[in-house]
Amino acid sequence: MLKKVVCLLVAIGVGFECNAGLFDGISGAFNKAKSQASATLKTVSKVKTKASNLASTAKSKASQTIASAKNAASSKASQALGGAKEKFGALKNKTSETIASSKAAALGKVNSTLETVKGKVDLAKNKAASAVNSARGAALNVWNKVADEEKNTPEMAPEEAVEYPAASVKKIDSCLPSEDAVRESKLIDLSEAELTAEDMPYLAHKLKSLADAGIEKVTLNLSNKAKGTNGLGIDELAQLFEELKTYPKFLSILDLSGNKIGDDGAVILLEYVKNFPMLEFLVMSDTAIGDYGASVMVSEIVKGELNLQMLDLSNNEIQNPAVLTEQLQEKGNTLPDGLILSGNTP
Repeated sequence: MLKKVVCLLVAIGVGFECNAGLFDGISGAFNKAKSQASATLKTVSKVKTKASNLASTAKSKASQTIASAKNAASSKASQALGGAKEKFGALKNKTSETIASSKAAALGKVNSTLETVKGKVDLAKNKAASAVNSARGAALNVWNKVADEEKNTPEMAPEEAVEYPAASVKKIDSCLPSEDAVRESKLIDLSEAELTAEDMPYLAHKLKSLADAGIEKVTLNLSNKAKGTNGLGIDELAQLFEELKTYPKFLSILDLSGNKIGDDGAVILLEYVKNFPMLEFLVMSDTAIGDYGASVMVSEIVKGELNLQMLDLSNNEIQNPAVLTEQLQEKGNTLPDGLILSGNTP
């Protein structure tokens, strides 16, 4: 409305005349419009105030509702937490009771087992003590018996050290390999030593020392290579093998070639050879053995008295070597590596 009044005034100022009455009318209208505008502003102010009050009321109610919801939720959460704590406490107590019960049961079983073991240990100790006392009593009786026997046994003179001929010691020591060499090679070669009856005691002593050191299955070469000599006879060989007969594993190969043993010597030698079950090869080439001695040796082999694999009777005085071959063949040839008879004159 104010805008209309202004436009009117402008129109009046341009081309219309104004008078006092009309101006008063316009002034009155203006005041009326102003009054109405003021009233409208008051109304707007009241509306704003009322809206503000309504907003405050709504905000207050909303705050109260939120607070109430929070309190309700907090209460429910507290109740739920309390219930959970109560259930956890009950479960914890039950678990503790179960563990305590299991510990008590296990401890009871352990104590029972320990008591049982302790009883068995005590019983074993008592038995052991009884056995020890019995053994002590028996040992004391034996001791007293031995002491009584020693009192009644005349004292014996100490065994005198054996003295060997210096020439034999020098000869054999120069030809006999060392213990380590024999242990490695399993060979004792005395074929060039020109051994005599005088050398037998010291040779037996040295060979027994090697056997005592645990040396077994050796090749012993006692062949005679000296031309124009008879070498060792059955007496010397019997003396040597008599000393060695307690060492059955000592010999594996024995070479007696060139020693004049003869028929009787061959029969005697067989009895000593039986003491060496590990002997597999026996070489008796050129030992003056004839039909009789050879037949006895083959007969012992056929009967299983000797464990030989090979027997060399070459270059002897055997007149009927075919008889020996037939003798072996009749029993299935018990010499796997053969009977050597070359050099014998039929």
